[in-house]
Amino acid sequence: MTATNHIHCQSVNPSPYEGTVPRPNRPGDPWPVTHIATYENCGPLLDQVGVWAICTDGLMGLGAGYFIASNRFEELDWIEHMRVKSWVDIGDFGKALDRARSWKRAGYMVCAAEEETPQ
Repeated sequence: MTATNHIHCQSVNPSPYEGTVPRPNRPGDPWPVTHIATYENCGPLLDQVGVWAICTDGLMGLGAGYFIASNRFEELDWIEHMRVKSWVDIGDFGKALDRARSWKRAGYMVCAAEEETPQ
């Protein structure tokens, strides 16, 4: 996977890169979105809701390392599945998933490549 230059992406599409997200295990020391998106190896950001980054290949929980590939968006149990996770703001997650589905329907997302398992 090619690394994304999020500083360049921010200059083209600044909105999803605004603000900071909490840094795991370091309260009071938040990460700029550009830094955490690079650390989490996200594709270019299209949108953001809370800690949820909508990338060109899926939905990433910034700081949690939780990624949902765009080809899995239509699975019906995401809200139920995420509701039990203590770190998830379910309102933000629901909005992010709805927006990500809209971006995908509009043709702005690609399916994440399946990683090959070494034989």
